[in-house]
Amino acid sequence: MTDPLTARLARFRTWGALRFETAARDDPEGEQPEAIRFELDRWVAALGLHPIGENWREIDEPAARKILRRILTEDLATTEQHAPVGKARALATAVLADCGEHRRFFTNGTFELEHELLDSGRPTGPIWTALGPTDYDTGLVVVSPNRLTLLWVFD
Repeated sequence: MTDPLTARLARFRTWGALRFETAARDDPEGEQPEAIRFELDRWVAALGLHPIGENWREIDEPAARKILRRILTEDLATTEQHAPVGKARALATAVLADCGEHRRFFTNGTFELEHELLDSGRPTGPIWTALGPTDYDTGLVVVSPNRLTLLWVFD
């Protein structure tokens, strides 16, 4: 049975592939970034994704919200917008509320950054370490004291 939030996410992002997973943290490894990265690697490997070790980036909540907005509205490969930003923000708020308090946020790249223009006038793009088999993937892992939540997209 699919929970209502998972169903809302699947109905909202209809292009590419979306993965929404949660797991209990019965025995957290620790709260230092290195310990959390190790815990994340074990979890994503159990989900059939690639561990990325030191390439997990801890980010703040405003950056986490930017990533959620981007992955819920844009195709990562083309940056084409597929969904309304306002509805994506509301859905992002629902996802974060579902994660509880005392949250920390981790991602695999720099998709939340505004990318500068090179001297040639061409934009720089995000950099990332892939968790999956597609050319473009990113998302957010929310770590709270008792739970892990992964919202990831593959384009």
